[in-house]
Amino acid sequence: MDIYTSRSYRLLCQSCRRAAQHHRLQLRNLTSTRPVTTSSQWKPSTQSHASSPSSSTSTSSSRSEVAGGQKATSSPWKVSSSSLDIGLAEAQTLSDKVINNPGIPSEADALAALQAIESATERLVNLERPRPSPSTQGPATPQRDSTATSTLLSLDAQTSKATSKPAPKKPPMISDSLFQARSSALSNLAYNLLTHPPVFISPALLKSYTTIHSLLTRPATFPEIFSLYASKPTPHLDPKSTTISYRTPTPSQKNRINTAIPIQHADTALATAIRTRSLPTSLSIISTTTSRPSFKRRRILTRASPFLAAIPLAPVAAAILASRMATYQTGMDAETFTSNAGMGVLAYMGVVGALGYTALTSANDQMRRVTWVVGMPLWERWVREEERRMLDLVVGAFGFRDRRRWGEEEGVEWNVLKEFAGVRGMIVDKVELMEGME
Repeated sequence: MDIYTSRSYRLLCQSCRRAAQHHRLQLRNLTSTRPVTTSSQWKPSTQSHASSPSSSTSTSSSRSEVAGGQKATSSPWKVSSSSLDIGLAEAQTLSDKVINNPGIPSEADALAALQAIESATERLVNLERPRPSPSTQGPATPQRDSTATSTLLSLDAQTSKATSKPAPKKPPMISDSLFQARSSALSNLAYNLLTHPPVFISPALLKSYTTIHSLLTRPATFPEIFSLYASKPTPHLDPKSTTISYRTPTPSQKNRINTAIPIQHADTALATAIRTRSLPTSLSIISTTTSRPSFKRRRILTRASPFLAAIPLAPVAAAILASRMATYQTGMDAETFTSNAGMGVLAYMGVVGALGYTALTSANDQMRRVTWVVGMPLWERWVREEERRMLDLVVGAFGFRDRRRWGEEEGVEWNVLKEFAGVRGMIVDKVELMEGME
């Protein structure tokens, strides 16, 4: 009995009905077409290839695409670089305005030039670069048989393709040579702007410079710029002679708190250097940021000053608390109770504060491979914790990833890294702290 004329066909759901109708049309088309010939019945076509220019054109184009894939891969590379050139020209114009200024450029002009460079850098890095095509292609996927069964099985796939959303538009591509050229040009513009003698490096300029070179993945100039941030001569304009004089900062001025590199910029620079696998640059970044005395003083001021300020206030708070407690007792006179209770509260504060200080400065749960040598003072451990943390990141990035092979690294660079840590009171892969060596 035909399934399409039976009574059970009425009980089918709407989706099954559409599938059955599609199946019926496929069967009708299959029966109306001529039968497929076998290899013994095959005869060559009487129409010559020369008489069909469209077929020859499609054949030649398909051969060229299969042979090299040049048309499919080269067309996205040929991206118009007009937008990149416009952004680069604008950044060049603003940078030349600052450099060619006969006086001392204002911070707003220098920041505008760096922001233009940063905007051009963001547009550049958002472009997609071509990926190398695979040298070998996998086996071709066998074509499905044009049968009724395969047609029914492909209904879900066709329905999902019809209802699926269109794919998002891919960003334009840029060749590696053009990317490197634009990247080098933008990097040189920012570097020349900050190394220009009359330009004063402010925190805003330093932040923009760090962002630009982290996007471009060019960390080689970070140590020099970080050093100039603290030691660059300050320009002064003489109103009478209209000449610029420079004052070199003294050693005490170089170690002021305002010359410390913010930890956010130091972390960004170090991450960029690690990403480029440059060990000398990574160590130089640590030397010019967290190893400087200005950074340690800033850490003490920003994080330890509230606790240090509470030390002289503790006896006053203990005396006030003891005098209030004396009013709620009748066992002894108020003066005796106040003195005894004040000393007790002060002793409690001192013991709890000492325990908290010891726990804070001796914490080592965050240490992975770099630890302090024996005898390092607790206060110095806490003050230099950021320096140790950054060196720990470098050791983890350039050493073995497998924990079972920690301590087996060797080579000139690894010896330099261990010596760099040793002269700063740190040790790499302390034996008694390694896994299985307790």
